[in-house]
Amino acid sequence: MERHAATCPDCRAELDSLRAATAGLALDVPQLDPPTALKRRIMAAVHEDATRRRPAGAAPARRRIAMWPPLTAALAALAIGLLAWNVSLRGGGMREIAFAGNGNPSVTGRLRIDEDGTAVMRVRGLPEVGPDQGYELWTIRDGKPRSEGFAARTRSGEVVVATADVGSAAALAITPEPRSNIAAPTGEQVVVVEL
Repeated sequence: MERHAATCPDCRAELDSLRAATAGLALDVPQLDPPTALKRRIMAAVHEDATRRRPAGAAPARRRIAMWPPLTAALAALAIGLLAWNVSLRGGGMREIAFAGNGNPSVTGRLRIDEDGTAVMRVRGLPEVGPDQGYELWTIRDGKPRSEGFAARTRSGEVVVATADVGSAAALAITPEPRSNIAAPTGEQVVVVEL
């Protein structure tokens, strides 16, 4: 598939849009902190299990106790790895730009661009559009717009759209458009973000 996409512009564009959607899913998950009492409960359970009296000569119990140090080390390594992954998703090489709507201060949003050029734009305050319309993202390169696909509206009303490569783009724009294949924007630019 990769070899074919390298020689077929249509399939390459489709692959890029799917990669952008995948990147958007990774960034769309809200960060949740565990309950503060969770660590205490886990440590109390570990302590209770380690200090529980076992019948004399019960070899399986000793084996289970002997497993705790390596298991604890493995869990600690996993926790450190997850923390590092979280930090990389939240800011390692990532740029974030806050913006307001083009002429409409009630429209606000954030653009996140990772080190690979993948961008995820979240916009609040955009009005609903007709059933055959949607908000389309455009990258502007050398003054020419290129469609990056239509945005999705979340249950909270936020508009979210992602694209795989904004590396050489001078700006991103969002316009309301009919849901059809058009070569250039026809609607008003409701959001413009200079890069």
